[in-house]
Amino acid sequence: MKRILPLGICLGLMGMILFFYPLSFATKEKYLREEGLQPTVLPSEITGIAALDFKGLAADFQLLQAIFFIGQKIDRSEMITVEDWQRFIRMIHAVIDLDPYFFDPYYFAGALLAWGPGMYEDAIGILKRALDHRPDDAFILFRIGFVYYYFLNDFENGARYIATAAQKPNAPDFYAPLAARLSYYAGDTNFSLLLLKSMLKDTRSPEIRKYYEKRILALEGMQILENAVRRFQEERQDSPKNLEELVDAGFLDSIPEDPYGGHFYLMPTGRIYTTSKLVEIKEHSQTVLEN
Repeated sequence: MKRILPLGICLGLMGMILFFYPLSFATKEKYLREEGLQPTVLPSEITGIAALDFKGLAADFQLLQAIFFIGQKIDRSEMITVEDWQRFIRMIHAVIDLDPYFFDPYYFAGALLAWGPGMYEDAIGILKRALDHRPDDAFILFRIGFVYYYFLNDFENGARYIATAAQKPNAPDFYAPLAARLSYYAGDTNFSLLLLKSMLKDTRSPEIRKYYEKRILALEGMQILENAVRRFQEERQDSPKNLEELVDAGFLDSIPEDPYGGHFYLMPTGRIYTTSKLVEIKEHSQTVLEN
C-alpha cells in the first residue's frame, strides 16, 4: 500500500500535466486572439521546467503556436511585419531549445523564412542549428545548400552542402550530380570530378554508375579544354576567340566529344560549356522530323 500511493500520486500528476498543458496553450491563444495581442515567447528555461519530462510535447505545442501565429495572419490577409517574423524566429528557437532533435521546426522555419520574407540568413542559421544534433540528416544539408544556391546565388556553398548531403546514408541519387553541376558553375571542375568519382566507387546500381560515368567523361572533356584555355592565356597574354583557335595554335590535338551528343564551346567568361547542357540529346529520324 505504501508503494502504491506514491505511484498513484505520480501518475495523477502526469495526467494533470498532459491535460492542462495543452489546455493552457489553447486558452492563452484564444485570449490573445480576442484581445489582439501578440503571443509571448517564453524562455525554454521556464517552459522546460514546467514541462518536466514532457519537453517533446511542449515543443509540439509551441511549434503549433508559432505556425498558427503566422498562418492566421496569412489567412486573414494581414500584413506580416519584420517584427512578426522576428517573433516567429524567437518562437522557433524556443522550440528547438526544448527539443533540438525535433525535425519539424527546422523544416517549417527554413521553408517559411526563405520563401516568405526572404530572410535567407535566418533560414540558414536555423537549419545549421540542426547539424549539431542531426549531422547525418541529408535533407537538412540539402536544404542549406538549396537556400545558398537558389536564393543567394552562392554556388560554392550550395555545392559544398549538397555534396556533403550526397555522401550521407540514404541520400537521393540526384544529390551528387546536382552538387557537381553547382561546383562547375562556381568554377571548380576539379571538385565536380572528385565528388562524382568518389560517389562512383560507392555506387552498385548499374544505371547510376552509367549516369556518373557519362557525367565524369563530359567534365573531363571540359577540364581538358579549360586547361588549354589557361595555357593559351598564359603564353599569349590573350584569350582565344573559340576552341578551334586552340587546335590551330597547337594547344589541343582535337576538341573532345561531348558524350551527351552536344558540342563544347567557349563562353565569353572563358569557361567551357556544351550545347547539350549535360542532358542526353536524342536524335530523331528524318521521318519523324518530316512528320
